[in-house]
Amino acid sequence: VKYVVAVDGFSLLSETMDSSAGAFFITLDHWEERKSDDLKWEAIRQNLMSKVANISDARIALFNVPAIPGIGLVGGFDFRLQDYMAGSMDRFVNFANQIIAKANADPRIKFAYTSFTPTTPSVQIEIDRDKAKTLGLKIDAIYNTLQAYLGSIYVNDFTKYGRIFKVYVQANKDFRDEKSDILKLYVKNNKGKMVPLSSIAKIKDVLGPQQITHYNIYRSITINGSPAEGRSSGEAMEAMEEIAKGLLPKSYGFEWSGMSLQEKIAGSTAVFVFAFALIVVYLVLAGQYESWVLPVMILISVPLVMLGALLAVRSVGIENNIFVQVGLVLLIGLSSKNAILIVEFAKELREQGQSIIEAAINAAKLRFRAILMTTFSFILGIIPLVLNDGAGATTQHSIGVGLLGGMGVATFVSTLFVPVVYVLLESLREKFVSVEEEVENRRMLD
Repeated sequence: VKYVVAVDGFSLLSETMDSSAGAFFITLDHWEERKSDDLKWEAIRQNLMSKVANISDARIALFNVPAIPGIGLVGGFDFRLQDYMAGSMDRFVNFANQIIAKANADPRIKFAYTSFTPTTPSVQIEIDRDKAKTLGLKIDAIYNTLQAYLGSIYVNDFTKYGRIFKVYVQANKDFRDEKSDILKLYVKNNKGKMVPLSSIAKIKDVLGPQQITHYNIYRSITINGSPAEGRSSGEAMEAMEEIAKGLLPKSYGFEWSGMSLQEKIAGSTAVFVFAFALIVVYLVLAGQYESWVLPVMILISVPLVMLGALLAVRSVGIENNIFVQVGLVLLIGLSSKNAILIVEFAKELREQGQSIIEAAINAAKLRFRAILMTTFSFILGIIPLVLNDGAGATTQHSIGVGLLGGMGVATFVSTLFVPVVYVLLESLREKFVSVEEEVENRRMLD
């Protein structure tokens, strides 16, 4: 740990002033100075959590900063439990605690917690309105007095040194440090006389929430958490939704916020991105070979290559994040390139008069060295991404491991699977078209 900045009386999660909350911003030493595994972020977090677990007077949570500054407040998911009917606060908190308990027991979630505290010690001031009216006191004058002395109130502006300064008034700290100081205040009545607040007010200690937040106009409780090792943020969010739907009645609901909301909005677009990439590659190949079937021979290897990439990523405990998905889109082109090397040569050999099986075998033999050369050169190029350590290592591992697994599978698929697929589909295609006629028509057009 390089240094720590502590902020008392501020709740980072709700971004409000809260006398019962505090925030610590911990800055770690540079990556180069933390080589061992016990000095990595997760190891430090677990070590700190084990040390603060015995502190019963506070609820302590440690979390990383959000991936994108300004979107969300903490890393992990941002779940907002909502009370549509503004019912009992105790019942609302009970449902929140049940969701957190089930979330912490779910293998897809590492931990879940909330900063909402329904039993914060507070001071309640009860005003005897009838007596205040009898003494000629206005209610707004009473509250303005409390605000001015205890919480400050804006008066006016003044100009000095060429700048405009705002003027606020407030009682000095020594005169608002104790609860009894409240009753020492005076309020002016409608006759201009000062009336002690102690004559119309009573003070008592109560327990309740420091603040009640709202989300989309509904009363809400924020629940934060993080996915378990080897689990994606999407899986953790799916787990939270399953738990909430199984527990909550119709008068309660939930929404996502911060990075979780952005992930939820963008999550369904990944399918369209993959589909669009496949369609574009298919149409380009169809135009190049003037055939609707030959591109299928090339693209049929893509699912197997993607499966190899996903298995490689899962085997090392990397979640299926956006960087893995970028690598999958890249694999569509890389796996297609290897398949093209065989299918294009097989097509030319078939048009030269060789049988379908001979054309497939000879094309596989001719392009075997070229496929291995390009595959191994690419794999050697991404090894630094796989072995990288330091800042940004997770991002590079996500791309590198996925590409490594995908290209490893692509090597076997291209050399063994694609020739077999060519034989099957070409045999089926030639039941409806004649290769000799295609060659003759192409010569006439040329």
